[in-house]
Amino acid sequence: MAKEDGKGKLTAPLAVLNKYKYVLLVAAVAGLFLGARGYLSLRPPEDYADKGVMTFTASTCYPTTVKSTTSRGRQRSRTVYIVTYKAAGSGYSWTQEAPSKTAGQKAVKEKRQVERRVLSIPAENKYITVEPRHTPESYVQESRARAFLFLLPSAGYLTLCAVWLIWKRRATEDALLEV
Repeated sequence: MAKEDGKGKLTAPLAVLNKYKYVLLVAAVAGLFLGARGYLSLRPPEDYADKGVMTFTASTCYPTTVKSTTSRGRQRSRTVYIVTYKAAGSGYSWTQEAPSKTAGQKAVKEKRQVERRVLSIPAENKYITVEPRHTPESYVQESRARAFLFLLPSAGYLTLCAVWLIWKRRATEDALLEV
């Protein structure tokens, strides 16, 4: 249980929560937004046409620059290597980030093969590739679960904040009525 140190400051766990409450609140709102956006952007399984599992062969490796933010909030650019895999005779391709330039070039040189399931989106003339174990139904189900990983903890934290605010307001009103 948290105690005051005599100067009105909370000690232990509540002090930590009190210190970071605004950061946690912003993170919860962001998580709620990202989770809701991810969930709502998912298509129903019926929108996908399963084109089956295909074998993709590494064909090219190329560098690209990505921007990232450091823990101190600074923007920095770094070079990553992308390996393009192509399915013979179908026109489908898939890209994957290589751990290093050497690893990417080695995958291309060895003509490394990967099996991926192709899910077509006929309404938009697009496609995605997923792990071979997925069907359109299991892909959508797993994607929804991933969106809930953002959504539920954020919603839970925001609900606790709302309950705490209501409790605090009622306690203040009760104190004013007693006077």
